[in-house]
Amino acid sequence: MKLAAKIALFIWIGIILVISIDAYLSLRRDLETFRGDMIRDARQYGRIVQGVTASLWQERGGTEAFNFLREAARESQPMRIRLVLPNAPPGDPRAPLVGNLGPRALRPGAEVVVEAPQVGDEGLLVTYRPIVVNDEIKALLEIAEPMTELREHANSALWRAAALLAGSLAASGVLILIAGFHLVGRPLQKLMDKTRRIGSGDFGTPLKLKGKGELSTLAEALNQMCDQLALSHRQIQEESEARVAALEQLRHAERLATVGRLAAGMAHELGTPLNVVSGRAQLIASGDLSPEDAARNATIISEQASRMTTLMRQLLDFARRGSTRREPTSLEHLVRGVLNLLASSAGKKDVTVQMHADPELPQVAVDPAKMQQVVTNLILNGIQATPRGGRVDVELSYLKAGDANGMQDDTAKIVVQDNGPGIPPEHLDQLFEPFFTTKDVGEGTGLGLSIVYGIVEEHGGRIEVASPPGEGACFTLYLPLEATQ
Repeated sequence: MKLAAKIALFIWIGIILVISIDAYLSLRRDLETFRGDMIRDARQYGRIVQGVTASLWQERGGTEAFNFLREAARESQPMRIRLVLPNAPPGDPRAPLVGNLGPRALRPGAEVVVEAPQVGDEGLLVTYRPIVVNDEIKALLEIAEPMTELREHANSALWRAAALLAGSLAASGVLILIAGFHLVGRPLQKLMDKTRRIGSGDFGTPLKLKGKGELSTLAEALNQMCDQLALSHRQIQEESEARVAALEQLRHAERLATVGRLAAGMAHELGTPLNVVSGRAQLIASGDLSPEDAARNATIISEQASRMTTLMRQLLDFARRGSTRREPTSLEHLVRGVLNLLASSAGKKDVTVQMHADPELPQVAVDPAKMQQVVTNLILNGIQATPRGGRVDVELSYLKAGDANGMQDDTAKIVVQDNGPGIPPEHLDQLFEPFFTTKDVGEGTGLGLSIVYGIVEEHGGRIEVASPPGEGACFTLYLPLEATQ
């Protein structure tokens, strides 16, 4: 309706201009015609009175002429006629209504028509004709016509124009509002509703408008755009799902590769308890043990079996593909589980792995399986990069929002520091790129740190790496305590 009101305003302005100009021109034409009629009537009447008055003056004198005009004036109402003397001073009863007529009215046969100042509330149209007797101008015949009728005619014309203008505005306003609502307002409202639905992601429900005008064409264009957007949306969704699936496959492949690297150490870890189980079982089978000794050996067998079961369950849990979920998780408990899993790998290289945890560190909203993969990759890389007899330190701490970490929320900090040879400076910029590795062929996929970087980004955190020459490598993770998208 706002558009219809604006259209009505512009049309009203046009109507006002057209009717006003027409009324002005018509009124001007009518006034000129009316004034011409008054002048023509005064001329015709003046010629008759002028001739009679001149003859009477010549035959009987000026007094008789003045008396005649005085009597004639009574019969000529509302027209006023009288004889005036051109040289009479102002205030003289015989002085002209219009002063300073000049020589133009003092020529035989002349006629002067002027508008006199208002007398009372009415103006006068005054005509002067000279009374010539024996070639001498004795007086001036003054014919004054009130312009009241002329002004009444003008006022009447103005009122008619105003009434026509008001009627035209009212009629056009009603028609424009009705037509604007049906032809413009309602279709525009439907178009706006359609655009709001598009903005909210609803590309269905095609918009149909009657007619074949511009708004109908716009509605068809919107429908075509919605079809294209819906198709693009489906394609983007399918591509996103495919990328997520591919990423999950890569992460699972990297997890399985890590399991492969742990297999040798696990075999060593399982060898000792298997030997114990085998030996104790043989002793029990020999029958040479007392009931007490047999029970004690059975207990030892059970303990070693539980130890092997725990190791295998940890390995299987790490390798299993799980659904993505975030839940409050104790990072200390998660890291301890990773250390137990990697104990055999660290033992083979005689590397000491120690953890230092802040007792005030609260739980963090993370995906436990993915975060286990992150910590496992970093610690395992540290173990592999550390020379025999070296050490890997894992530090867990808690940072408040704004504590020189660049994070806007309360943050958990994980630091994995080894004392290996470090990372060459030229490799630091490529460290998190997919398939980049400095290991020998067959020892790494080049996906580990890339996957670590992606998981940390998914959790709204960030990862930094520092490797001063000769001081090993230090990886620092910042994770917000609350889940972020």
